[in-house]
Amino acid sequence: MDFLLTFFAVLALLCLAAIVVGFFWLRARIIKTTAYHQAAAIHKFPQRLTLKQLEPFAWRKLSRGSQRVESFQALGFEPLGGFTIDEIPNARMFALQHPRTGLLGLVNEYESLGTWSDALIFARGESQPILASSILRHAHFFLLPGSPKIHKQEATEQELSNAVLASAGPDANSAKVTAPEFVRLYEEAFAQSVDQRLLEPLDDCELRRLLRENVVSCCGDSAAISDKEFERIKRQYPAAIANELRLACGGQFIRETTLPASQWQEARGRLLVIHDRTPLQQLCARRLIYGAILTDTVKKRLRRHKETKPPRQTYADINASLPAWDRFKKLGEVTRPVPADIYCAPLPQKTL
Repeated sequence: MDFLLTFFAVLALLCLAAIVVGFFWLRARIIKTTAYHQAAAIHKFPQRLTLKQLEPFAWRKLSRGSQRVESFQALGFEPLGGFTIDEIPNARMFALQHPRTGLLGLVNEYESLGTWSDALIFARGESQPILASSILRHAHFFLLPGSPKIHKQEATEQELSNAVLASAGPDANSAKVTAPEFVRLYEEAFAQSVDQRLLEPLDDCELRRLLRENVVSCCGDSAAISDKEFERIKRQYPAAIANELRLACGGQFIRETTLPASQWQEARGRLLVIHDRTPLQQLCARRLIYGAILTDTVKKRLRRHKETKPPRQTYADINASLPAWDRFKKLGEVTRPVPADIYCAPLPQKTL
């Protein structure tokens, strides 16, 4: 009897210990995941934009966009055209140009960001425009292209235009552009700004500001980030950047690919992007990995494999050693924002 009582007492203690350990393990995992998502939210925006002219053009919100266009036109701007953005459903952009100065005016309507105006000028030989924006939040202004960029919250179209012209100076050499030329210039400027943003580390002051604004936006004005929380988020920031780099490399490949549209549509949901900033075994942690579709066979190989070479070369060796039916097809490579290999998972293998 004493033996049974002792046995059940020990069993109860072991169960209690398991519950306590499980609780703290789950709590630590939730805290880590939350910190990761807060870090990732800083760059939560498409890495590439594809503008398509919309004819006839129509705003989704009937008054705000057209009022801003009329303000630009009152300053002498002439319409270039209205555009949709493939990567952002329901987004609208209307572009105008001042014939004498070459200054461009943009009226933007994004469902999640609201409606705002930009004024910008592309100097000859420069890929980044001088830009002034009336977008409300700094965390959104942070995502716009331009160098230098001038943030004038809720400024009028006249004030934005004056700010850009003052920054450009009297000797600014800009050219009048057509609608297709504007699309090419803006898409490339946006892509370059994303690459720079992902590759240049943020100082603590800017990181805190962006985090604070994102947290306040979600949780209200009373929200705050403690030093301990900030350090947790900062530790997760490199993993968030590595994910964004994979997505940006995939977006760049879409811009550069010569694959037929039908072949690309078939492949785009099965992409594996390999760059050298993420150890291959971390790709198996699917919970926080984006842009990396893996089959069961490859995941088993990655878990057993010891990396002695950079990830791109290691994966190429592993892939070459697989049977033909399990092998990923290499679609190509990109050099920006970082060098990466683009693969497509095989069919009909089940992917995770």
